[in-house]
Amino acid sequence: MGIDTQRFIKQVPDKLLCFKCENVLVKPKQCGLCSIMICKDCLDDLNKKPCNCGVKYVSTNKFLLNKLQSLIIKCKYYPAGCSFTARLGEIAKHEAPCHFKNSAMAAGSRDSFSTKSKGSMPKPLKPVVDVNDLPDKESPFSESTYFITCMKGCNKRILTKKEFESHSCIDHLKNIIKDQNKEKEMLKGHLQEAEKDVKDLFQEINRCKLNQESAIDELKEKLMFLENKNAALKEQRARKVNNYEERRNEENMKNEQESDLSFINFIQTAEKDFIVYNQRINTDFDKYKDRLNEETYTYKLKTKANSMMKETANFDGGYKRKSPKKNKSLKTTPKAKIAGKKR
Repeated sequence: MGIDTQRFIKQVPDKLLCFKCENVLVKPKQCGLCSIMICKDCLDDLNKKPCNCGVKYVSTNKFLLNKLQSLIIKCKYYPAGCSFTARLGEIAKHEAPCHFKNSAMAAGSRDSFSTKSKGSMPKPLKPVVDVNDLPDKESPFSESTYFITCMKGCNKRILTKKEFESHSCIDHLKNIIKDQNKEKEMLKGHLQEAEKDVKDLFQEINRCKLNQESAIDELKEKLMFLENKNAALKEQRARKVNNYEERRNEENMKNEQESDLSFINFIQTAEKDFIVYNQRINTDFDKYKDRLNEETYTYKLKTKANSMMKETANFDGGYKRKSPKKNKSLKTTPKAKIAGKKR
């Protein structure tokens, strides 16, 4: 079971409370996955784990334990009159020899701050009675009181008759001063520890700052390196693009020049072919013209000869002479024919 939160001077953070009993953790255990905090006794009392993570519960870290031990708590016999407060880790040293331990009130309740009981209910507490308010005939240590207040002004609550008879206000005040000095020393110790913690925190902050600054510088260097690399890649890409464009332009110009040269060669060849063809045509035309002239001349001669033959025939037709009949029996020799033709 945990420690009741009413015993603490300041409000305890929720992260220091048990998941089951909702009191301040005692021997805390923590789930390794979902970080549920629970007392060891509460965990042992449960039939099953409070979470379904299936992860083993382990002891909490040292930082959380130190935080628990540094909580300021009242003595568990505070309802019996003890006003001592100390850190949770040091309160056990006081509670063992506490002189309020044997009081009937403390024995009846054991832990009067606890709101839970095991088995039976605790006995009701009887009120504190001041001896100055009691009737003269009533004893200061009657059944109605467990302790009385000193009548001399030190306001000490006395438990037994023996203490009442041997009570000394000076000793009581000395004890109070001693307790206050102890509390002062304890507070000084707390202050020194707090200052040490603050100093450690400042050192940790400075170390984190240095690490952060070094990380930032490293990231800046990496960023600068990447920017330079990016710029170099861009420049290299631009050079490649320019070289590619230049090569492409050169190739285009070369292709254009080659195409122009080929076209010029084609034109020149075509001109040569045209000249040769034209010369051939002119030659053929001249030949055809000469032949045509010859044929025309021949035709004219033939036509003239025919016309002359017709005129001759017409002239011979007007003066026809009977030619002697040839003797069919006489046969002319080829030589005679030739001679006749010559004639």
